[in-house]
Amino acid sequence: MIDHIDIVTTHQCNQSCNYCIDPFRNTSKKIIDIEKVAEFLASIREKTEEKLTVLLLGGEPTLLSKQKLKQLTNTIHEYGFRASISTNGQLWRKAIKIAPFFDTIQVTIDDFDQIPLLYDIKDKVNVKMPGDEYMNWQRLTEFMEETKDFYRQSVPMYFNPQTFEELCEDRYVWDFLDSLSWKRDGSYKYAFYGKIRFKKCIPGETNIIDEPKIPKLYPNGNYNCNWQDETMNNYLNLSYQNI
Repeated sequence: MIDHIDIVTTHQCNQSCNYCIDPFRNTSKKIIDIEKVAEFLASIREKTEEKLTVLLLGGEPTLLSKQKLKQLTNTIHEYGFRASISTNGQLWRKAIKIAPFFDTIQVTIDDFDQIPLLYDIKDKVNVKMPGDEYMNWQRLTEFMEETKDFYRQSVPMYFNPQTFEELCEDRYVWDFLDSLSWKRDGSYKYAFYGKIRFKKCIPGETNIIDEPKIPKLYPNGNYNCNWQDETMNNYLNLSYQNI
């Protein structure tokens, strides 16, 4: 079954995170075409009646113009899907301005000073803290407290895409995570602590095979079910019940 839908809007980005899984970051200035998005969503709508979430990714999707983002969300809503966007939060003023277009917004927080800036849209913000080499127990507990009023809180534990080595080395963090009850979702594991969703990789699988549960459209108009390349394949023609 389809989990959600990814649209990689651009490979341009204003950051260079060491856990980035986009191998094409800043190699192209091409931006997703609205007509291609419509074709892509129409092909998925033929396979399911579910009101799935379409997540706009990058690169950094807030580098697109406000008009372009509005066109994308209009198209998403026309096909009966929910519109969401994942941003690194660097252009937080723009994120606030475009918030009315979206059903939900994922904002990754590196600097906790950004958190109060998002209070006006907290009812639709999934605020995320990267579980990278800078995470420690003090930062994690501070994040839990400072973001408790937001719509959702998420902590993805990041890793080196080549070696799958977890970037966070704080043993107190891992002792806490090991105490949680984990479930598998495709090539990831997830667990909850209250309403905070933690996510970690499965070595050898995560973001490499990805799962065909997540159809993915690229800026060049091709689609695939993983981040390995942007070549077209025929997985959209398959029955999702058989995947």
